Amino acid sequence: MASFGQSIFLPVARACAAVDRAKYRNYVKLAVALGGGLGGAAVLVAMLFGREILAHVFRPEYSGRADILVRLMIAGTVTFIASGLGYVITAARSLTPQIPLLLAANLVSAAISAWSIPRNGLTGAADAVLGGAVLQLIGTGAILLRIDRRLKPCSGAPVVLPARTRPKLQRVAETTW
Repeated sequence: MASFGQSIFLPVARACAAVDRAKYRNYVKLAVALGGGLGGAAVLVAMLFGREILAHVFRPEYSGRADILVRLMIAGTVTFIASGLGYVITAARSLTPQIPLLLAANLVSAAISAWSIPRNGLTGAADAVLGGAVLQLIGTGAILLRIDRRLKPCSGAPVVLPARTRPKLQRVAETTW
């Protein structure tokens, strides 16, 4: 996801600087599709070959807990999607809301861990990872909606930005990586 995020960073920044909602939405869809596709493939591999993978990579005793591997791959899928969308948010220069979101996701994960691990062991640990990932994805979606509302559908006509925002957005659009 990091390579993908790096590759779309500048095009997303340009789309936002041009106030082009259609392009912005296309990059959001692309991030969701890639994260979901890669994560979904990992879940499928874990479901089909989890026992064998755990026995080969670790020890045969671990193969009895392939269900935990599947749960962790589901959490990883949610995290992949949130990560890809995080690059979109960063490229759109919406940095501040990410800090409390990531803090809240970690706190939720810690709270679920404290409650669930003593009761459910490894399953509780996997649930804690999933809980934090789900909160991160929900919060990321909320941030993306706020960004989307700022953008208007692009009619193809040049966009004239207010004078106070023009220099900041132009620097983003003109930066080459």
